[in-house]
Amino acid sequence: MVMENIADLSARLRMPAISLEQFLEQQAAFDLIPYSEAARRTCVALRDAEGAVSVVLGDPFALDTQDWIEERLAAPFRYRLASREDMAAYLAQQETGLRAMDGVSKNLSDNTYTGGAQEISFEAAAEADSTVVKLVSSTLYDALKAGAS
Repeated sequence: MVMENIADLSARLRMPAISLEQFLEQQAAFDLIPYSEAARRTCVALRDAEGAVSVVLGDPFALDTQDWIEERLAAPFRYRLASREDMAAYLAQQETGLRAMDGVSKNLSDNTYTGGAQEISFEAAAEADSTVVKLVSSTLYDALKAGAS
């Protein structure tokens, strides 16, 4: 969407718009909406400096996503609206940061095992030759990002 369309849609829906710059001023709340769900549902929870929660929607017409959010979040929040492009850019930046932290936590854990572990990432899943390997890698990556054990 073009920014003028976001402003128009924001006014029509009475849902404040948020720009990519405003995204970056706030802290992602992946404890409320995990990264994998945020990427899948095109929404993200943010906390401002005072701790107030906003849920930014990339698609304000995805009512099933809004139902899911309202069912899941116990904390008070307000909806905000972002363009799909800004949402994709923000989530891509967050995903890169999450992968970087995975590397740090891996180095901090018991690193005595030097076996041939395979990297789990979007890139590894996309580059796999086999459809089954792609499916398993993607599933493991999503589970890892969701904090599954």
